[in-house]
Amino acid sequence: MVGEKAPGPERAAAERIASTLRQAGGPRDNLVLANRINVELERAATHHLVVVGTESSNRVLERLPSHWALDRDLYYANRAPFESYMPATGFCAAGYGTFTGGNVGYIEWDRNPYWHYATNLLKDRKPEETATVPPLPYRQMVRVTGNTPAGVALAADAFLNRKVITGAITGDGKLPGAMSLWTLDTAHYALPEQAPKWIPASDAADGQQALIFAGWHLADAMLYAGLREITGAEAAAIWRAKFLTERKWDYPMSVTVDPAHPMTRSPLFDATLARRATDNEFLVAKYADAESAATALKAAEAALSAKRDHSHAPWTDVTLGSIKWRRSRFGVHMTAFREFMVMESFDEAHDALALRLISQAMAAEGMKR
Repeated sequence: MVGEKAPGPERAAAERIASTLRQAGGPRDNLVLANRINVELERAATHHLVVVGTESSNRVLERLPSHWALDRDLYYANRAPFESYMPATGFCAAGYGTFTGGNVGYIEWDRNPYWHYATNLLKDRKPEETATVPPLPYRQMVRVTGNTPAGVALAADAFLNRKVITGAITGDGKLPGAMSLWTLDTAHYALPEQAPKWIPASDAADGQQALIFAGWHLADAMLYAGLREITGAEAAAIWRAKFLTERKWDYPMSVTVDPAHPMTRSPLFDATLARRATDNEFLVAKYADAESAATALKAAEAALSAKRDHSHAPWTDVTLGSIKWRRSRFGVHMTAFREFMVMESFDEAHDALALRLISQAMAAEGMKR
């Protein structure tokens, strides 16, 4: 979906994405102008949306702003910040930084708001009417945006050619820094090209079970801060490799985490490609050396075990070949491998395949030394 008066780089970016999706089996008429959104609401609610452009060129992005990114120069052009201390300039991508000048692209996955609205309409019906309406399949929206048309083109290129599904993209590979909760520095900007080759980044299958490589979440400053809080050590780099399964979005909306406590989680959300979703993922954190990684592993296990209402204890040992894992009662697997701490978080049905996939890759890497 692109603005009807989109600049040339944005239109070209949208056409590249649409062409790639058609080649993958998507609908033939998949390049849609933004002004059609209110005319084809049913189509918008029943399809995934890839929205390309900026808030000034694509009215869908203007009406459905990101929770994580804001072009302050545009937003505050005709209004004042809510508080005087709030900055009013630059392109802010939370967790990556505020960019002033240059070309910056930004990619993120979110719930399709038209799908969300349509599902809430069903809830407003009388019970006897709702039962006759089949549930809508889950749909997502992908924002491929930036601070300039050239920035949008950077985001589209990273989305198509580098498998980036979340993150800020700069032309020179530099970030604002210095490290804080909201800002990432260049040294910690862990790009897919820099990831260890043993992190699985391709599809795998075993019978009817399948893991489909979706792409990379670029780790943000909030993730570095959270991991530092529970391990006591700063990771030099973090990579998140995200997968889908053959079930795609066929997961329950809500389940009970622990019968002993009134807390639920959403397997459906966790199976999506939102930056906060944590299922079907390999997370790899690099530390200074093997000793630091082992120490971080012990600290992470202690922190997860100390959770008051939903402790991950007890833990059990799982060995696959030469790789020894620690498994929490919620199915999170962790290990230290050389200077890396590795976390595997897949749903129970796909744990065995995922563990085998990464354990074999790690064992093969270990044999090289």
